[in-house]
Amino acid sequence: MKFLILPCNKYAKDGDYLKSRAWQRAKKLFPDYKLAAVDSIITIKDPKGDKETLGAIVLYPEEMHRVRRFDEYPSWDRFKKNNFELLWKHAKYVEIGLRRISKEVERMIVILNVRAYKLATYLAIKRIYNAIPNHILFIDVPERPWGLEKGLKIAKKIENKEGGKIYTLRWKYEKGFPEDVPDDFKYWKKEKVVWINNL
Repeated sequence: MKFLILPCNKYAKDGDYLKSRAWQRAKKLFPDYKLAAVDSIITIKDPKGDKETLGAIVLYPEEMHRVRRFDEYPSWDRFKKNNFELLWKHAKYVEIGLRRISKEVERMIVILNVRAYKLATYLAIKRIYNAIPNHILFIDVPERPWGLEKGLKIAKKIENKEGGKIYTLRWKYEKGFPEDVPDDFKYWKKEKVVWINNL
């Protein structure tokens, strides 16, 4: 099965991520991919008490009940408090979520424009596979609302490229990577980085 991993959005509260324009675009561009979200509602609030078994990956649409009526803005300030305590927790629950679908994955595209989600998902993948495997295409996009839209366009162009590395599009006003995070999360120092501008 093919999976497209995206960030959750405010429509979790309505029980339908697809109300988001970016998610609608994703569904149109990748009709044969199973959509799924990294969602911190699970890590922080665990509405259904299932984070230990299902983790912080929400499959769309069948698992929307897990986050319906809840909202949680993924503020970076919150994730980095107390020596990044919440970031470590989120990585744990993203790992649980990815591990439960890992045997079904023939191809996975990861596009995340939320810093905590990118870092947690990278570490989760490393813990599961010990490296970014060739069947996972990890696309690092700017941490802006439009970053996801850009990432989707790029993903369509490079959909069939080999994974095993980080494809990176950096916004010209970004001041580099977040160096203050723990070393385990620093994918830019541990992986081969391919600058999308050069493709």
